[in-house]
Amino acid sequence: RIELIPPDAALPAEIAFDGDEPTDQGAQALALIGWAALRLDRTVVLSGEAAQAKQVAKELRGLGAQVVVQADSGSLRADWAKEGELP
Repeated sequence: RIELIPPDAALPAEIAFDGDEPTDQGAQALALIGWAALRLDRTVVLSGEAAQAKQVAKELRGLGAQVVVQADSGSLRADWAKEGELP
């Protein structure tokens, strides 16, 4: 069995939304973020519009990822938490 491990690099810059739902591109970014977070056992920090961040955090947590939400203005973005930063 071969298990792929993503590089410990930057996450997709933006999780695009169209209204209340992620766009196709946003959904792909969300899937990649969830997969990478689980494989690397890293916490994801979401910042941007509060309702979108809450929705994405729920989806990521449903996959088993650890998430920190920081309400902010602008488009929804994801980044890795600093080492030791817990949800």
